[in-house]
Amino acid sequence: MIQFPQARYRLLEQPTPLAPLARLEKRLGRSGLFIKRDDHMPIALGGNKLRSLEFWLGAALEENADVLLVAGAPVSNQCRLTAAAAAIAGLDCLIVHNDAETDQTRRSSFLNRVFGAEVRFVGAMCEDTRAVRIEEIAQELRSAGRRPYIVGSAVVGALGYAVAAAELLSQSEASGYPIRHVILPGSMGPTEAGFIFGNALLGNPFDVHLVSVEYGQADLAARIARIFGELQHYTGKPDVKLDDGRVHYHMDYLDPATRCPQLSVRTLS
Repeated sequence: MIQFPQARYRLLEQPTPLAPLARLEKRLGRSGLFIKRDDHMPIALGGNKLRSLEFWLGAALEENADVLLVAGAPVSNQCRLTAAAAAIAGLDCLIVHNDAETDQTRRSSFLNRVFGAEVRFVGAMCEDTRAVRIEEIAQELRSAGRRPYIVGSAVVGALGYAVAAAELLSQSEASGYPIRHVILPGSMGPTEAGFIFGNALLGNPFDVHLVSVEYGQADLAARIARIFGELQHYTGKPDVKLDDGRVHYHMDYLDPATRCPQLSVRTLS
């Protein structure tokens, strides 16, 4: 089991299921295929951000915060899960949606209000502008005597998936079918970098395959390398190295309009 000195507020008491893919095994004519059901989580309809929230909440409570501040689209599972986690931990929650307030967007964010969060719609804006607006709202809260914690730090959130790597290894060893390859969607980088960091801490038992859905290979690899380096510093583990030979990028599902011109696609062996 991986242990970090960083504060962690436990939201997941049990590992998520590691389910065999029997029908896919039959279709492909090979055994030992599994899916890690991180959609099976006990809080607020589940979702992978609960792993990150264990460490975001831990950091917030360590800083003596009294309100979580989070931003996203009205359908954001990170916003929904933050609202639920804040209620569990006894913190207030303010959610900022970068969208117009309409009947549809209010319906989309309905559960956020059920969980007790205050919801603000600030109009359509890009992520960079939204980040500036969040800082402005955080300063408004501080001026009013509140102690906000802004949810979303990539390096803090990545710790959740470093722990997930150890959880998966334990399940793999118990299954009788040692898992050698792990496939993840390649998106913003924190989940991927966290899992790769955890894998490195464990001695790289897995080859990690990233199926990019957002960035070209060069951009995604750079994001992961940056967050990995921040994790080395944040956890005090500078000797943990990123092994590029154990990380494989797959670009077949990336929109051609955003595809990086220099690609290398490696197949499972």
